[in-house]
Amino acid sequence: MRGVVLLSIVTLGETVPDARWIPAALRDHGAMNDGFRGACYERLFRMLRQDFGVRYGDFLRIERNAQGKPVIPPWRRDIHFNVSHADNCALVAVSRAAVGVDIERVDACHWETLQEFLPASSCLRTGVTPFVAWVQYEAIAKLLGLGLRLDVDAIQASDGQMVAHAQPVWVCEVAVPTGHVAAIASHQPVELIYWNET
Repeated sequence: MRGVVLLSIVTLGETVPDARWIPAALRDHGAMNDGFRGACYERLFRMLRQDFGVRYGDFLRIERNAQGKPVIPPWRRDIHFNVSHADNCALVAVSRAAVGVDIERVDACHWETLQEFLPASSCLRTGVTPFVAWVQYEAIAKLLGLGLRLDVDAIQASDGQMVAHAQPVWVCEVAVPTGHVAAIASHQPVELIYWNET
């Protein structure tokens, strides 16, 4: 399944009554209420179980690597995932290749901050709005496990190929509900498949 990323969108209406779906390493992550956060991680588990054969016990053992990025336990390092949320919408991605995703709510009050953080000279700003550039930046940062510690100037483009910290990076926009923008980053071009439970 290398080269394919399964994507799923979770909305606020999907709630779980308790936090049993949230592995201990992820309980303090994010600012969503437990019901919504639980729905995101329940969806992640269902994707991992259905398409990758991950058992619930392995899922509960999710840990954080040295950079703080959540990872499957060592015996399942062939599976990568990333979750991002913005208010009432979340994006869940699972793949056999390293992946980073970001979703943000388009909000005019952040416009000046985005313009300041991502100068027009940034290769991320080529032909896209600052909002799209921002989700691309965050997806790359999450791919590399650096979070907001990634210096925007460390992302370079040459001959149509992006490189960040000497690693090839592929980025594309993801179709999400109106009022949001999202992007996915990987080290290689991938096929995006919207996940359906069977």
